[in-house]
Amino acid sequence: MKNKEMDFFEVSLIGIALSMDAFAVSATCGVNRKKAKIRSLLFVAFTFGFFQAAMPIIGWLMGETAYDYIKDYSKWVAFGILFSVGSKMIWDSISDKPSIITFPMPAKTLIALAIATSLDALAVGVSFACIDSSIFVPSIIIGCITFIISLIGIMLGGKIGDSAGDKFEILGGIVLIGIGLKILFTS
Repeated sequence: MKNKEMDFFEVSLIGIALSMDAFAVSATCGVNRKKAKIRSLLFVAFTFGFFQAAMPIIGWLMGETAYDYIKDYSKWVAFGILFSVGSKMIWDSISDKPSIITFPMPAKTLIALAIATSLDALAVGVSFACIDSSIFVPSIIIGCITFIISLIGIMLGGKIGDSAGDKFEILGGIVLIGIGLKILFTS
């Protein structure tokens, strides 16, 4: 499977799906924000967006080096990665995991959370390499979507409560699995 470019709609769906865990964490931050300055809110959203944009590029570079070894079954690899990431998002959202996040949070905690919530984007970057798709524009789109969704999460956090974030992670997981199925059956 060579030269499969994702269209804007597909990349946007991926960006929305990938940003659901960042949304959930951001909403939890929002629950705990008292009188935070807008600069702090923007910094949190920027950090999540930045890492969500950087990780697919890193994953794509890793996937490009391995593409020659897996090109004959690359659509299965892309499907497997998207299915695994989507399933893990769904599983994590329904399992009991404590979520104690303070706001404003220390920079180390913010970076650790941004990396943790963007590891699925690393795997998605590998899947982009498997279908031989470009990554830089999609990464920018994914990062911008994550920034916006994280900012919305922070702002709405006090209104929706931290339990609603799990429902968005489930939806994100379903979208990733659906895109994986589309790759598998349309090539």
